[in-house]
Amino acid sequence: MYLKRVLTILLVILITLSCLREHPQKESSKLFCTQHIDSLLQSAQNNIFEGDLVSAIKCANKAYLIAIEQKDREREAEAGLSLSVSLFYLGSFKHSLDYIEKVLINPSTTPLQRVDAGRIKRRIYFKLELEGYDEKSFSELFKILRTYEDKDKANQRRAMLYNDISQIYLSKGDILKSIKILNSSRAILEKESSQFANYLFTSTGSYLASLYSSKGEFKAAEQILEEAYSRIADCQYPYLFKLLVVEGDLEYKRRNLPEAIELYKKASSNLKQLHIKDQLPDLYRKISLLYKILGENVDSARHYSRLAEIANSELVSRKYRVLKEINCALNRESSLRRSPLLIFILSTPFIILSLLLLGAAVGLLILKNRKKSLNIALKRREQSESMFKMLHEGKVDRTFSHTFELLYPKFTKRLLEEHPTLTESETTLCKLIFLELSSKEIASILFLEHRTVQTKKGRLRKSLQLPAGENLEQYFLKFK
Repeated sequence: MYLKRVLTILLVILITLSCLREHPQKESSKLFCTQHIDSLLQSAQNNIFEGDLVSAIKCANKAYLIAIEQKDREREAEAGLSLSVSLFYLGSFKHSLDYIEKVLINPSTTPLQRVDAGRIKRRIYFKLELEGYDEKSFSELFKILRTYEDKDKANQRRAMLYNDISQIYLSKGDILKSIKILNSSRAILEKESSQFANYLFTSTGSYLASLYSSKGEFKAAEQILEEAYSRIADCQYPYLFKLLVVEGDLEYKRRNLPEAIELYKKASSNLKQLHIKDQLPDLYRKISLLYKILGENVDSARHYSRLAEIANSELVSRKYRVLKEINCALNRESSLRRSPLLIFILSTPFIILSLLLLGAAVGLLILKNRKKSLNIALKRREQSESMFKMLHEGKVDRTFSHTFELLYPKFTKRLLEEHPTLTESETTLCKLIFLELSSKEIASILFLEHRTVQTKKGRLRKSLQLPAGENLEQYFLKFK
């Protein structure tokens, strides 16, 4: 009881000191800072829509630091959310999560901002294969939207949540369920007419068309693409590359390789206009591969292969530069928050210092554990990207096997325990099928004819003693 009273008195002292240390500011200065923050946030939002993520991060970071200096918690939350979104699209998941946590603990964060922050957090967990990303984890976000007053914005976020949930089922191989959920998202967006709703409708359509195309339902994919194009006819939709890539994939599956190449080239031009460089290497590799398959223009194949290497190098360099700027910004933010803390410590008894140090130690321990899990997940992601890069280059060697064993240490052991008579080449084929590579992709990697790969799959099915209707991909999942 006595300790409780002491802590209450100390808390009152802290609040009083906080009020005493506040420096009076002129109303005109506050108004100028508020307007400046709003202007920066609007610029950041425009840059995100235009795909200029570097500029978006710079604007949002300036707004965030000014909001901290002015103790404007509402705009601090808005700027933190803008930063987390930009960093997520840039691929800097660790920094994005740092800002998301700050947004979620901010008492001035609005319900809609909590939904947006929760979405990005769950998507990062999905990307890094961390626990906490399943359909049940979205129930809290849907609950917030049910009571939100602005129904248009609530419906838009609801559609975005459906899109995220569809990715869960897609990762499990349940394409039909994923398609059903995406159609639910489209049904919601069909009733909306804002520019943002048009963007969402088009983005959802590109995902849905891609799934229909993968199932061989080309007419359904074409119809969805036509609806998406007609929806954005009256607005300047910047992300045309999403539709162009799906169209290119559709033509590729129809074996219309020249048409696919032209569509991929248009998509790459759109990406360069938007300064979105993270998808350029894969797109260039696709173009190079199609030229190799055609066998008509070897120079073009080499040219786009070289462009892929250059784009990948530039991507790594740009990420390093931006992350260095963000680290500097984080250091500055820490200094902004640290100076008033020192005033508190010097103005209060030593018991407060002990409590703060204890809290900091617990916080650092939690942060250390969370960063450790993130580093492990990021390392696995890098190893996975390295493995698929080797596959695209046709390098199925010991390095590939070593990387595969690091990512899936139990797969080969379990497979051979159940099927000890498999040869080395059959085991390699099992690994490639497990990675969800199509027969055409496997043929390209192993430098074989498509028909030969199909024959090898048939022989493998006999070796595994699988019935004709059994799906190989689903069968290999049990060895993961």
